[in-house]
This record gives sequence, structure tokens and C-alpha cells, in this order.
Amino acid sequence: MKFTSSILLLTFVCLSQPSAHAAGVDIQAAIQKAGSYIVELDGTPGNTNIQAITNSHFTELFNGFTLHANKDFDPIQIASIPGVKRYQASPTNITYPYLHHATGVDAVVQNLGFTGKGVKIGVVDSGVDFNHPELGNCWKTLAAFPVVKPGPHPMDCMGHGTHVAGIIAGQGPQVIGVAQDATMGMYRVRDIISLSLGGGGWPEDPTSVACSNMVKKGIIVVVANGNDGDAGLFTAGSPGLGHGVISVGSVDNWNITGMPLMCKRDFPFVFENNVPLVTVVDSANSKLGCATISQDLKGKVALIQRGNCTFNEKAANAQAAGAAGVIVYNNAPGMMSPSVTDPSVTIPVVIITQEDGAYAVSALASGNVTVKAPKSNMSDFSSYGPSPELDIAPIVSAPGGNIYSTYPLKLGGYISMSGTSMATPYISGTAALFKQAHPKYSVDQLRQALSTTAKPRSDKTTGKNIHPYWSGSGLVNIFDAINSRVEFSPSALALNNTMSGPLSSVFGSMMGYFPRWSVRRVSIKNTDPHKAARISFSNSVADSLTPWAADGTFNPKPRTGWSTMPQAYAPELHSNNLVGPGQTRNIAVVITAPYGLKDSERWFYGGFLNFTMSWGFPLLADASGNVTTAPVTEKTPQVFNFRLELPSRLVSITLQDSKKKTMGYLPGGYLEYVSRNLQTPETFMYSAVVNGTVFKDTLMTQRVKVPAGQYQINLNALRPLGNPKNPKDYQAWTFTCDLHL
Repeated sequence: MKFTSSILLLTFVCLSQPSAHAAGVDIQAAIQKAGSYIVELDGTPGNTNIQAITNSHFTELFNGFTLHANKDFDPIQIASIPGVKRYQASPTNITYPYLHHATGVDAVVQNLGFTGKGVKIGVVDSGVDFNHPELGNCWKTLAAFPVVKPGPHPMDCMGHGTHVAGIIAGQGPQVIGVAQDATMGMYRVRDIISLSLGGGGWPEDPTSVACSNMVKKGIIVVVANGNDGDAGLFTAGSPGLGHGVISVGSVDNWNITGMPLMCKRDFPFVFENNVPLVTVVDSANSKLGCATISQDLKGKVALIQRGNCTFNEKAANAQAAGAAGVIVYNNAPGMMSPSVTDPSVTIPVVIITQEDGAYAVSALASGNVTVKAPKSNMSDFSSYGPSPELDIAPIVSAPGGNIYSTYPLKLGGYISMSGTSMATPYISGTAALFKQAHPKYSVDQLRQALSTTAKPRSDKTTGKNIHPYWSGSGLVNIFDAINSRVEFSPSALALNNTMSGPLSSVFGSMMGYFPRWSVRRVSIKNTDPHKAARISFSNSVADSLTPWAADGTFNPKPRTGWSTMPQAYAPELHSNNLVGPGQTRNIAVVITAPYGLKDSERWFYGGFLNFTMSWGFPLLADASGNVTTAPVTEKTPQVFNFRLELPSRLVSITLQDSKKKTMGYLPGGYLEYVSRNLQTPETFMYSAVVNGTVFKDTLMTQRVKVPAGQYQINLNALRPLGNPKNPKDYQAWTFTCDLHL
């Protein structure tokens, strides 16, 4: 969805829980370990004091509260409590269990304790229904932020802004946002601005320039990349093209297709390949699936109408007939939150709208219909880069297709919507979590962290990575971003002009053809102040894209092509792959075009540079124990230090030359029946000496002096119960060093 507006609402919206007071000791004692229920109390809203027992309560539209139960809780206990009018199972939360797991949000909340508290997020959108219970059910203005025209408050009459607000900071039970405790508002802020809007397409557009200037002032600006993916390349919109802005692409919610809601949490509705959809007719000649189903549904998805029996019964009957999954379509307008609680049901079950169900029934009456619900693909509508100046856009992707969130109460309260508009607030929420974890980080540091720790998406058709012009760096992973101990700059490399010719100056004669190539430098900073980091480098091929057919005609939908050959090299890491504590290395990367793609077809190629960092042992140190990257000389021998976390029957440390010839064992480099290392100073590590001398035999009697050159240290430790004669039974590690002898 897009929303375009030239109005900045500067009025503050307080999206925190409303206040109330205690309801009674009896209730408090009974719900100590309760949950996943909505409890209605006697009396009118606002007259019961229950703040002392729970913050998950309502006071204006409903007199009651929500509970979160463990598996041992018996809900019958609730009914016996004085003052309880009725209770019901709370609707299953749609957003949290699935999306937040894949993006690392749940790990951040549960393991690190960050919820966005203290971080301000300004939403420039269609407003917000501030009366919604999952958005705090309150409205507040601050004198420092005066109300501006066109109205005294930002009540949402369209729904777009309320949906966005729920994605950022929904407080449950149905919608749990990314940053539940962030302060959100329609006002001018100094932390994060979330813009689910856009249009145009140049970095010089006024909105792009304005956002670029906000970034310069230290404000994090997150913007939707656009929903024009069906128009192909160069569809990324402003203000997402602003310099330093975090432009966002959309990934489909793989547990929801069309507008269904998940019913069976442990069995996601995922079908990578087309699966037949079949209308069910049970033994009662009904489409309700409430009686035995005699059809052979093996390998098929059953389409069943809602009504007359429970979802448990419908699912169990379909499963007994061999169904691979169930789609229930509503028997009334709108949506609802169903639940399948029968533990014997092990197939995915979803519900769709009455309108969508009628469409499916009609399609089945006309012929065969298949269902495909691939996991975590890029959304078809998500706009492609590059910018008109060939910069990469989007920067990162987030869940944006089929996202269930809050909606104005007058319009139903909840809805599923799709768009980069939905992906944008998701990234805004992750930015709030990062800001809480690292309050002193700059906008550029945050942008780089989100980008360089994202996970590239895979093209299910080609098996290669999706091009960065569509997915950016991939699906955000905020847990890895917060915990990263390395900073990369820049986070994206736009090659633009490339050279054409031999690479002899870089690789000698190893290249057998004359590719297009380019050299870029990447800065790698080890932020750990105490430990050196080792850099392991590889690259991943992505689909190449072109809007031109082989016959020279133009087609908006990009055509893909690819090559399996390596596309990137980091020659400097061959001789030295270490970066010291708190130090920064600037490394040249040579990037070559895929072999076999014709220049005449105007291909855009790309991929991902993979830097795997490891801290700690094994490492090379000087005589004083300091980590070093200096070469070995006769006057400056080095010590190779390593630890064993498990005992090993056999450990060997050998030196190998550039032609892969093993020269011999390092001094101290052959050990049998080795104990694991302990934490005391005398047992903390094992060591071998690197001084240009090796031994040909395991008894260390046949000494050999090696010539100067580049060598590789090979550490091999035999795994428990391993066969010493089987190379696969060893855990191996390698390290490159220079001997200047």
C-alpha cells in the first residue's frame, strides 16, 4: 500500500497502556500463572480497578483484561473467581511467532531484553486510531509540539497509518509489534522517522533531499522502496532514494497467503511447489467437512466452508482423508481468528475471507486450481532498483506481504495488508531495538549494521541469490545486527563503470579469459577491544537481471541469467587474514562479471561478499603474547596458540607451501592423547613455534630449514572415536603466514 501526503502532523500520540487500579485480591491470586485468555468483568468499562494485577487491561470499550497462561493452567479456574462475567480463549497472535522468529526480533526480546523502550519513532502517515486497545487506547499532546492544521488530532479515517503503527509497536494480544515499548507519535522527532509513502524516482527529488538532510542531522529515516515491482527495474521511489536513507523492500509472509490467518502455529502453511486445491464434499453431502470425508485427499489442500462444527473437527476429518493442508473460507463477511488446538492435527490450517473463498470455489468449478505458498520469497509488488544514478535500492528487506495488524476500530479493528508500507515500519521497529541497544551509534553505523547482517534471499527457480536490486542485502536479522562485533564500510558496492581486459596485474596468468572487472575497497573494523578477529572470505552469486530479451525487445519484467563461476576475490587476505583488537583493515576486492552474459543484452549483475569473522584461538602471537600480523623472521619467531574444548587422540600442526606441499611438523606440532584445555593459566592453551624450522618425523629428530615464502599452517585434531587414517575424521583449521628468513 502507498500513502502520499505533504502534511506533517506534529501532535504527540501516547501509545502506552491506559491507567487503572486494583480489582481484587481473589482475581490476583488466581491469575498468577494464567494467559492467552480474555476475561470480562462485571460492571461498566472504567469502573473496575485492576491495575495492581495486570497491565493488559481495557477501560473504555471493554471491562476486562487479558491473561497469558502456561500449559498447566486450567481455564475453569477463571469462571469461579468473583466478579468474572465470562472468559474466552484469546485469538492467536498472528505476527509474533513467525515473522519475529525469522528476523531475530524474538531472540532480541527474549534473550537481550530490548523492546524499544525510550526510543521515539515518528510516523508520517494517514494518522492513527489512538483508541485502539493494542495501541495504548490513549491520546496525549505535548505543549512542546503544537497541534497544526488540518485538525486537532491525528485520528485515522483511512486505516493505513493504524496498520503501520501496529507493526511497529502493537502490544497484543492479537498483534505484537517489533518494538512494543517504543514511544510512537505523529510529530517531529530526533530518533527515527518511518515513511510508508513515496513517488517519483530521483535522489534529487525534494522529498529525497529533505530526507537526506534529516539523515545528516542524525535522524534515522526509514522509507518504503515502492510497490511497482511489476514494472521492473528502476522503479524504486522517492524519498527512499535519499542518501543515507534506509530504503526497504518487501518479503512475503510465508505463513499467510491471500488474507488468511494462521490457525496451527507449529505447522506453517508452506508449499514450495504447486499443490492441487480440492473442494471437500463429506459423507453428509456437505462442503462443511464436519462428517467423514471419503475423498482421496493425499497430497492435496482441502477447501472447506466454515460453520456447523469446530475447526478441530474439520481439520481432523481432512487429515484422515490424507490432506496436506486445509483452507477454511469464512461464511460471513470479514475475518476472524480461528484456533486448532487438537494435538493430533499435524497439517497446516488457515482461514480466508468469504469473498476469497467464493473466488476459489468458482475457479474450481471452471477447472483445476493449485496452491503455492513458498517460504519467505520477495513480494512480486516490491519495487526494483537501481536508482537512476545506479545506486543500490532497496538497502534491506522485511516482512511486508500479507501482514496482519491493527486497523481503525470503526473499520473492524484488524486487517491483513500488503506493501513495502508494511515492511517499512518493521524496519523502523528493528531500528528502535538497535537504538536501545546501542544509543551512541550513528545513523550510518545503524544502517550498515542492518544491511551487513541481513540474510540474502534465494531464488527458488534458479537456486541463486536474489539480486540486490530487488532484495537489497536480504531479510533483516536484528539479533545479529545488535550482537555484531565488526563494522563494514561501505555496506553496498555500486560498480557502475567496469574495466574490460586481462587481470594479470592481480592474478598473474590464472585467468583464462578477459572479463569485465572492477576493484573496490572494503573497510573492516574489529570492534572487540580485546580479541583479534580472523577474516574468512567468500562470495555468493546472485541472479543477473536485464529488461531486454535476447532479440533486443524490451520487457518490463526482468529476465534472469547467472553463472556459477566465482565473481569476487580478496587477494590481500591470502597473505594476512587477521585484524587486531579495535583495529581497521582496508581490503581490496576484485569483482568480475559472470562469464557468458552478452554485453548487448545489457545485464545488471551482482551478488554478495561474505566475510565470516572468528575471534579467539587459534592465533599467532609474538614472544610477549601479543597478537601480531607481522611476518616471521630469524629475530622475530612467533608462537601458534590453540585451545581444545574436547580431548583429542591426535593433534598435528604442519607447514604447507604455496604448492600445497607439506614441509613438516612445527616444533611442538605433534601431540598424542591430548587433554582438553582448562581455564587455569598453565592449562589455558597449547602452543607450537613458528621460526622457519620444521621436523619430518613425529619424534622431532629430523630437522629441516624451510626457505622464505608464504606458508599455510594446518591444524588437525582427531575427533572422538575417529579413525586416525581417515582425513574426514579430523577437525581442520588453516592459517596463512609469511616467513622472511
